[in-house]
Amino acid sequence: MIKRYLLIAGLLLITLFASAILIQAVGGGSATAAASSTPAKARAGAAARSNSATPTPRATATPKPSPSRPNPTVGARPLPGDPAQTGAPEQVPNSGVVSEATPLPSPPTYLTADDLGLLGWFKDPLLFGLVAFLILLALVLHLLHVSRVGTLDREIAQLTMIQRSLGSNPRAATPQNNSPKLDKLAEQLNQQAQSLAQFSTRFDKIENRFTVNDCQLRDAVHAVTLTANWIGQAQLRQAFAAGGGNVSESERAATMALLEHYQEPLRLNAGRVAPVAQGLTEAVERLERRANSSPELIARLQSLSEDIGRFGQWHKDVSDELTSLQRGSFSQRNAGLQADQERLFDQVNSGSLSTVQMVKKSRALLDHYFPETPAKSSDHGQPLPERETSLKKRVADAPHYLMNWYDTLFQLQSQIGGSAQRSAVEAETASDLSTIQQIARDALGKFDIQPEAIQIGQTSYDRRLHEAALVRQAPQFPVNTVIEVHKCGFRKMSTGEVLRMPQVVVAGAAVT
Repeated sequence: MIKRYLLIAGLLLITLFASAILIQAVGGGSATAAASSTPAKARAGAAARSNSATPTPRATATPKPSPSRPNPTVGARPLPGDPAQTGAPEQVPNSGVVSEATPLPSPPTYLTADDLGLLGWFKDPLLFGLVAFLILLALVLHLLHVSRVGTLDREIAQLTMIQRSLGSNPRAATPQNNSPKLDKLAEQLNQQAQSLAQFSTRFDKIENRFTVNDCQLRDAVHAVTLTANWIGQAQLRQAFAAGGGNVSESERAATMALLEHYQEPLRLNAGRVAPVAQGLTEAVERLERRANSSPELIARLQSLSEDIGRFGQWHKDVSDELTSLQRGSFSQRNAGLQADQERLFDQVNSGSLSTVQMVKKSRALLDHYFPETPAKSSDHGQPLPERETSLKKRVADAPHYLMNWYDTLFQLQSQIGGSAQRSAVEAETASDLSTIQQIARDALGKFDIQPEAIQIGQTSYDRRLHEAALVRQAPQFPVNTVIEVHKCGFRKMSTGEVLRMPQVVVAGAAVT
């Protein structure tokens, strides 16, 4: 406030000083104008008087001057008070010519436009008056603003005191000397204070309720988490028992090397018989969809499908175990699982993840670190030398296993196809088995194996090629011909070497 008053006083002093300079400049200018106009007026008056007092000259002789009185116009110095001193015109009696004296110098001017420079507009009274009026108007408006602000400050101070009194004691009466507007405002503030108190109470209740709900939600999340972990404990125990928890790093590396060595041969064998397994699976599905299908026939086909599917299962067991070992040791995977689950719990607590999503992601993490595996194979968990022997035998015995399986398929197809009273279902199944038998021959060819070709009633018995299991009288077939095959025979495709002689039934007389 003091600064504002000092600013106003400074502006007033500047205005007064500028006004004084203007007045002095205007006064000096008017005196100069008056001084410059005085000689002209004097000369004009003297000329008028001389014209009126001097008669018109006549053509007479000029009188001679008196010798005793000298001529005042020749070599005389003007005296003070003489008309020539004041510049009045003087009449020369001899010639009649009027002469003017030298005018007096004008009084000096204090300020000029050159002296003022950029403030030369002070010389213009109209412009200076307009500027002075605007400055005075601004000062008056500023004084009014200062007065208004002071009034508002006092009213705000009073309202602050009333509000503090209401805050300390809402029921306290307002001062009696307040204006009606202040009373009304105080009443409104009192009502707002009461409403604010009610709102604060309600907000506290809501906050308490949210706190309780948050605690309940945390408990529910914790319970769900425990449930999810409890469900996954069986999978963790299975992974631990599978050798992931009690296998040292050296044993794990040796097992990985062994499985990698036999993984490719097992994959090749599974790929060779894959078309056979696919065809037999489709045949089983078709038989199950047919009406009046024999349960015994369905069971025999399912058994064939499971047996041929062992090639793929052997490869899958080795691949799954190798993948599990490549993920790391049991302790490493368990630590990674726990860390990822802790992050899920933090997301649930922060509200960025729902409980259902947490359970799903927790289950996915469990499957990632410890995938579920089918029942352990018979050689799983064996010492490493025994495990190597088992895998080596499985790869080497794959052709013999496939020949046994082919013989079982041949026997089933012969029984169904040779039945005189077969149903439509059996006829369709026999047709499917014939197709599968041809695919199986192709699979045997990939192992360099060829089934022995025998035509019932046409192939002659040869003890070097056949093994006679039984001799039976069969008038409809020629003597010493093969009329039935108990077991199939096989030989190498490349060399013709007999791998397995077929067991056959011979017609006719005894074998010699």
